[in-house]
Amino acid sequence: MEDAYVLARLFTHPLTTRSTLPQALQAYNSSRLDFSNDIVRKTNRVGSLYEFTDVPIPAGPHDIKALESWRREVYDLWQFQMDENGADDFWRDAEAYFKGFLASSKL
Repeated sequence: MEDAYVLARLFTHPLTTRSTLPQALQAYNSSRLDFSNDIVRKTNRVGSLYEFTDVPIPAGPHDIKALESWRREVYDLWQFQMDENGADDFWRDAEAYFKGFLASSKL
């Protein structure tokens, strides 16, 4: 959804024309690529945590230390989803990249 939001805002931006579309797409890529790669990394890690493939399996429900360590890591990996301004933050980044690309291409 965030990708669609950022792309839609870029495609409807007053500075987006046929000739500036490559810069708009470059701005999208610049604003989203690192985040997307991080999501892939986090998803792989969470899969390992959920299946206990490379973390200690708690000895049982009373193994509070192991359970808390597991819970904390899962929580930390997905905490970014609680950011209520996420899509708008990406939009601001993409717009700044776009304007920067356009300004540098006019030099």
